[in-house]
Amino acid sequence: MIRHGYAATNELKLHYAASGPEDGHLLLFLHGYPEFWYAWRHQLADLGDAYHCVAPDLPGYNLSSKPVEVARYRTKRLIQDVAAFAAQFSRKRKFTLVAHDWGGALAWAFAIKHPELLERLIIINAVHRGGDDAAGDDAGRYGGGGAPDRRALPGAGGAVRATAADGPRDSDRGG
Repeated sequence: MIRHGYAATNELKLHYAASGPEDGHLLLFLHGYPEFWYAWRHQLADLGDAYHCVAPDLPGYNLSSKPVEVARYRTKRLIQDVAAFAAQFSRKRKFTLVAHDWGGALAWAFAIKHPELLERLIIINAVHRGGDDAAGDDAGRYGGGGAPDRRALPGAGGAVRATAADGPRDSDRGG
């Protein structure tokens, strides 16, 4: 069963949908543009029997706070929001971050900045941002532009593993 709530994160109030045991391994889902938590409804329903699944509405979307200042939506600030939000659910344990589209770009930046917080990183339909400074001052050490230097990515040592997601289910195709 999917339940809803709000989490105070930095100066924001973020709406979220959740399922599964609160003491289970956290799967944190980040949606794309112009979506909201509902994009993950099937995953929350299907995985909630084994995991603590949480899908927030990112800042500016659906029922979450909508800051007026453009600077509030910069990647560095959003990384801080994801870290603060996840801390409320992860129980000081590593978690799995699952992300799509714009949420995927944010998740890559988050993984570069905070590999110590992640057990796994699952990116769906989002490219790696390379060596730009999206994650802050340390991002450059993970490679130059273009294709990432896999030897230097957090996943290379086992901290974060990129995983392909399953394709659509038959029920999603109407069959």
